[in-house]
Amino acid sequence: MYSAFLLNQYGLLKHLHSWLEDPATADLASEFAYRTTSVLTSIERMHHFQRQCIEEYHSYSKAMILDQGIIFWSQNLSYLIHELSPAITNMVLMQDLLIKLIINRAATTNVRDTFPSALKKDFANMMLEQSQVDVLKHYWVQTGSKLRAYRVLDQHYYAIIKHSYIQAGPDEKLRIILPDHPEQKNTIGVSFEDNIDAIEFCTTSFKDLENCFAKISKSFGIESAPIRQKIIMSRFQESTGKARSLALIVSENGTAIVINHKETGQIEIKPMSLSPN
Repeated sequence: MYSAFLLNQYGLLKHLHSWLEDPATADLASEFAYRTTSVLTSIERMHHFQRQCIEEYHSYSKAMILDQGIIFWSQNLSYLIHELSPAITNMVLMQDLLIKLIINRAATTNVRDTFPSALKKDFANMMLEQSQVDVLKHYWVQTGSKLRAYRVLDQHYYAIIKHSYIQAGPDEKLRIILPDHPEQKNTIGVSFEDNIDAIEFCTTSFKDLENCFAKISKSFGIESAPIRQKIIMSRFQESTGKARSLALIVSENGTAIVINHKETGQIEIKPMSLSPN
């Protein structure tokens, strides 16, 4: 389930509302929003644990002789590292969901669902304007292809996070370094000379993918608007005469609504707020 509050707070997916309202794309759009929420949450957690690591480093830095940097490990670093793979995987799923959204919007058929397959062979069958094709190709060259290559490497060959350190000096920061060449599948000879920062790469990749979605949406004439939260009620809906509460929905400001099923079969929506102690 996606978080409309988080997406609106960060100004993300401003054009998603039209995709959510279209029956042909509603389910795909909902999943796209869910994956976006997941990536945003992972990146937020990465930055949080990055700050925690720096605080730990500061607690002991006076006892160390520092030069350019120092190898670092703590449990907070472990928490951070384990957000990277889910973030990369969810962004790759977003790539493919974007192609599926376009396919359904353009009402085309016999088009492969993955981004690289559509890029290599099928854009011609997707009835897109050349400007739309250019947007997709630019995204792929910019960060999309490398993102997908890291996911393949991480999922099928070896864990891509092997090297981290704290960079000392005026530009002090925790650095988690990705391999230079994700197309190289063998661990023998893997290098980290380019100092590709994993957190920065994920953050940039996320921004580029979201920007690609925005440009494609605008090209279909979709204007920006806030996202509304969607709640699936089917699990507890019933047609019997039994009265019961079906849902509790708490908003970001602490207010809430309770949705009740009345004996008459009517649905009651009851606003609520917490009383001060």
